[in-house]
Amino acid sequence: MLLLWRNRNRIMLKILVKPVFVAFLISLSSPASANGYIESIDQCLAAHQSGDKGKVKLIASEISSIKMYGDQTRIDAAKCMSHAYGGEWVYDHSAKAMINKNKIVIELSDEEENETTLQEENIRKKIEQIILDQPNLSSNDKANLLNEIYISIASNKDISFGYRATFLSLFMSFFEVPQPVIADIGSIILRFVPLDETTIDKLSVSIPNSSILTFRKFIEGNKNLIPDISLRRRAIKNIDKAILKETNGKRMDAKGAEKDAKGNAKLIYNADGITLATNIDTDVEFFGLAKPPKGMKIEEFNELFSVSHNEIFVAKKEITKAKIPFKRIKWNLSYSANKDVTFDDFLIFSFGTATENVKFKVKKKLYHPIIYGVGFNLIELKSPTLSECIKAIKNGIKLSNQDIFFEKAIYKFDVGKFPWKGEQQFFQCERYGISDDETVFYTQSRMLPE
Repeated sequence: MLLLWRNRNRIMLKILVKPVFVAFLISLSSPASANGYIESIDQCLAAHQSGDKGKVKLIASEISSIKMYGDQTRIDAAKCMSHAYGGEWVYDHSAKAMINKNKIVIELSDEEENETTLQEENIRKKIEQIILDQPNLSSNDKANLLNEIYISIASNKDISFGYRATFLSLFMSFFEVPQPVIADIGSIILRFVPLDETTIDKLSVSIPNSSILTFRKFIEGNKNLIPDISLRRRAIKNIDKAILKETNGKRMDAKGAEKDAKGNAKLIYNADGITLATNIDTDVEFFGLAKPPKGMKIEEFNELFSVSHNEIFVAKKEITKAKIPFKRIKWNLSYSANKDVTFDDFLIFSFGTATENVKFKVKKKLYHPIIYGVGFNLIELKSPTLSECIKAIKNGIKLSNQDIFFEKAIYKFDVGKFPWKGEQQFFQCERYGISDDETVFYTQSRMLPE
């Protein structure tokens, strides 16, 4: 059954992995089958000298199945086994296997062997799921599955070399890593050791936009891959900065208190800044379009993209995002600006852990509520008598300019003094009516310069 899966898996991997990578995989394949057991044993002894215990055990598990040794080769093989598992090892011709002196064969115990087989079966299922379901998997799904496989293999050094090589091929395929880069760092990933800063930087700048978010989620959720939390955060922030830098959409428009003669909101944002009212708080709405870097899925970009306003001015803040055609995100940000604002303002564009401020100046204008009305001209009527003027003063309605409205007429009064009469005053009364023939409709703008 396992053999059948391997054949099936090999066919799927031919489709999945670029042909140029096949030659690279062959160069990284099992030491015993690729270069002969003699060279494998030499590699084991060299790995022991360099302190690479993982590689020693890996090669020891490979040479344990080889049945023929020359005298010197058997001696060196025994040394490799001792380095890997401790104790004194010899080659037993009857058993055709390496054993230690108390005849315990190097094969794993039944319990260990069963545990390894179960782990390999789980890994096989996860790999098959990724290969078959690839078109329907989100970045989160891919990253989670790859992390499960990585942890399963990294936690058990006895997992066969074939599974390790398969993981490397999946890694290269899903992250679309260029062949020169994978050839340079492939052995590091194949050995399942933590990535160093140089390797992380190589991968971060070489992985394309179409798969960089999958890689971001992969390293974010895999503490074994980058154990150093500060290094992991640095890697994620560098990716976020690069994406935000390529984001097209940090230009915006704004509407506020100022309105045209019809009462519609006018744009109040331009290259010089934003226009706010001096005497009242102003509701302001910013809006714009954000376009993710080329090749990146808009849904995955939208999960980490946001726009906000510096908290100093905000009485209420709300941002809404909605997908629209042409693979862009329409965003809106509304808030109330305090009438006392006199200094620079800014919006904050964010992607994940990276932020970028867009500053603008605040200009001030005096705010007047918009007025709709009907204007009319006054026509002079027949001069009123003194008695009519007195009645208007007693019974009429006083207007804001001290005129009197009485019996459908407006009375204007004037009190003065004649110089030649000393302190004696005169009283003058004029009467005006409303002209129905010269009616004028008018409005007054909301915002006027101070």
